[in-house]
Amino acid sequence: MVYTILLRYEFIDPHRRTMKDLLWHPLSGYSVSTVNGWLKTGVFPDGSSTTAVVAGLSKGELGTKDRNIIEREICPESGVVCRDRG
Repeated sequence: MVYTILLRYEFIDPHRRTMKDLLWHPLSGYSVSTVNGWLKTGVFPDGSSTTAVVAGLSKGELGTKDRNIIEREICPESGVVCRDRG
């Protein structure tokens, strides 16, 4: 789960009309059973804001631009065409 991230959202109000800010949880270093535990208990480690995730991606601190990793791990034979945009 090196390149996997969990996007978490919660509502502020009981009518589920107003959301809190989204929280992102990079899953690198966590096992599936650990993440399942978070989902079952509702207890999560601190998440990252959308701003922090976008900054991490743009600075190369999150994600990868390695074509081999992208084709092997991120969109292998998924029907998704992974192409350079530049």
